[in-house]
Formats: sequence, C-alpha cells, structure tokens
Amino acid sequence: MAHDRYLVLAILTVGILYLLLDRSAEKVTYNPSNSHFEHMNNPPPTEKVRMASTSNDENPDFLQPYYRSKDDVPPINYANENDEKKIILVTGAAGFIGMHLALQLHRRNHFVVGIDNFDAYYDIHLKRDRAYELHKQNIPMFLVDVCDGDKVHALFKKYKFTHVAHLAAQAGVRYSLINPLAYVRANVQCFTNLLEVIRNYPGVKVVFASSSSVYGRNTKVPFSVFDKINAPSSLYAATKKSNEDIARVYHHLYKIPLTGLRFFTVYGPWGRPDMAVYDFSVRMLRGEKINVYSHGVLQRDFTYIDDIVDGIIAAINKGSDFEVFNLGKGHPEYVNELITEIERVMGVPAVRNEMPIQPGDVALTYADIEHTYNRLGFRPSTSLRDGITAWGIWFKEYTAFIEAGDFKKPDAFMYVLEEGSNNGAEGFMDGEQAMHNGDDNEELAL
Repeated sequence: MAHDRYLVLAILTVGILYLLLDRSAEKVTYNPSNSHFEHMNNPPPTEKVRMASTSNDENPDFLQPYYRSKDDVPPINYANENDEKKIILVTGAAGFIGMHLALQLHRRNHFVVGIDNFDAYYDIHLKRDRAYELHKQNIPMFLVDVCDGDKVHALFKKYKFTHVAHLAAQAGVRYSLINPLAYVRANVQCFTNLLEVIRNYPGVKVVFASSSSVYGRNTKVPFSVFDKINAPSSLYAATKKSNEDIARVYHHLYKIPLTGLRFFTVYGPWGRPDMAVYDFSVRMLRGEKINVYSHGVLQRDFTYIDDIVDGIIAAINKGSDFEVFNLGKGHPEYVNELITEIERVMGVPAVRNEMPIQPGDVALTYADIEHTYNRLGFRPSTSLRDGITAWGIWFKEYTAFIEAGDFKKPDAFMYVLEEGSNNGAEGFMDGEQAMHNGDDNEELAL
C-alpha cells in the first residue's frame, strides 16, 4: 500500500510539473501596473496595427499604411511636454529608427532637422528613400558626417537646437569582427565630436542610442539598467558601452543633460537589410536558404519600431540630467517564432541553413523595463504577430516600388544633397533650402 501511495504521489508530482512547464511556454506580456508578468495565450491586436491584424491567409495583402499617418499620433501621456515646441537635431535620420523618429516628432509639431552621412554599410538606396520620405514632409535633411565638427557647428548656429537625438552609429555585431575601426570612428570619435560641439551651446538636451549589446555575457535575466556591464561580447558592444562612459564624463564636466537608450532588437517597416526580419523575408521569397543560428533557439526581445519611437520621445520630453533606460518589449521570443511569423506573412516556407552560434552573439536578450515604465511610463504594446504583419505589408509595397524603378525624384534629391555636402561649412545648407522651392528646382517641388 505504501508503495502504491508513493507511486500515486510521483505521478501527481510529474503531472503538476508538466502543467507548470506547459504554462511557462505561453506568451507573456509585461504588466507595469503590478510589476510582474501577466500570462497571455492570444493577446488582442493593438489599435495601431488592428487593420493589419485583420489580414488572413486568404487575404494577406489587406492594406495598412506602413508608418503612422498624420491622423495617427497617439498621445504620450507618460512624459509632460508642457506644450513646448522643440527644435530637434536627429543624427542618423536616414537610418531605420532615425527616419521614424523624425517623422513622429514632425507630426507632433516640433521642428526637426535630419543629418546622415549615408554610409554604405548597407544599401544606400534604402537610406536615400527614407531620407526622401522626410523631404516629402518638408523636414530639412543634410548629408553631414557627425565627425565633421565645422558643419555640425554651422547647423547649431543656424537652427539653435533645443534637443539632439543622436542615433547615428555603425551598427551590426558581426560586421565589427570584419571592420573594427569603423566602429571606433563612428561610435566613439564621432560621438565625442558631437559632444564637443554641444558643450558650446548650454541647455541643449541630448538622448543617444546605446544598445542591449552592452549587457554582453551577463547571465542574470532580465537585463536591468542597474546591472554591471563589464563583459561585452563584441567590439560593437564595447563601443556602445564607451558611449555611456563618455556621456557620464561630459555630463560631469559640462553639465550636459544626457539620456542613454539601450535598444533591444528593433524591427518594423523601413528596417535594416542586415537584420534578420529583412534578410529572411528577401531570401524566403527568392527560395534561398536562411541562416538559422543555434537551431533557432536564440531568444531576442523583438521590439516594434512604433513602441521604440514612443520611448525615445518620452525620454526627450523627460529631459533627465543623466539617466539610462532599456527600450525593449520586455518579453523575449525564439528566433523560430519569428521565422514562423515571416512564413505566415510571406506565404512561403523557410528553407533553413542550420549554423552554430556566431562569435560575438549572445543566446538571449531580455529587457527589464520596470524602471523605464516608472520613469517614463514606457508601455510597449505591439505583439510580434502584429508587428510582422505590418512589416510584411510595407515590404511588399516597397518591393513593388523597387521593381517599378521610378527613382527619378529620389535620385535628384540625393544629387542635391551630395552637391551641397561638397560646399563649405555653411554653404552646404543652401542646396537643401532650394529643394523646397518649386521655382528654383521644379524636379523636387513637392
């Protein structure tokens, strides 16, 4: 009888453990109201991508704008703007996050100026097309390298910026193994040069892009901004950590208000071709193999671009003296889940090329966003399914644009930027002003 009782207890214990493990596999979402994770099997679609979510396998091309329209500017209640109209310099404005941020700030009636050096790390035509989107909204755009102190000074003198969102950087973990000096220049030298300019303009508030990569080989999860970050696993991560260290020094010496933002695997429309979402989509449609590292069980805190931009704007509004925040979803997901969602949206199966984890990569990124919520009210809300649906709609539209080959206006726009960049420290701005004058430049008249 005793033996039977032990057997029954063992069976019950295994059953309970199975149920617990099964529940742990459910999707979770961060619930800032009580600072713990609330289990969700099928979260409802968020309002911003509800139209995209209504698409289905029978109608995968149900159309939704690939970025927020002028009428879709949700309130950011978690940081007080005091009805202040800001004059904001966005560096890296032809980049993925930079373009979205510039558009959103413009739609909130702030005056935005964008600069970018149009580095050829990835397809410069994509950067051209992003910059042209800004031009179509009458956002001044200049071809300027942040390391060019004279031109950055000239912009400050002309526009009298109140804020800077510094997003220009050399991105990519794996490329840092191939061209390390590009990271030292773009991420360390140019950032220092920008701060050297800014310290001549007291009162300018700065937010700058850091990265989840700074957590490196940390084994404690989720990653908290209060964790030590002394074990970077790539040169890219080391340069981003140095950004935070340099920022602390400039704040200490010159009292520049600086806020560092550690981004976690940002994806969405207009995303980077070197990132998994874009690369997988292209290869899958071509029937090519996709490189899947560590059997797809690497986990990333995939965060949709609109959520990231909301967090950046909140940080700009907050204007801390010095602070660092995580901007991530707060819920890591397997790369295999990402692949499944892309297969659904693209309508084709992935052909996998299984590979080992690469040098510099980490197994897991996982943001602790409680501090960000407490200080900024940051509440990411876009599910991976909704985000990839919106991505797929944009990707198909952009692919059709590329295939149509109508690049006359974007190319003319880029030509004017390139011509202007060859002028002196202040003359480079003349060409941009002419672009918005239909009499002077009919080709680029809006």
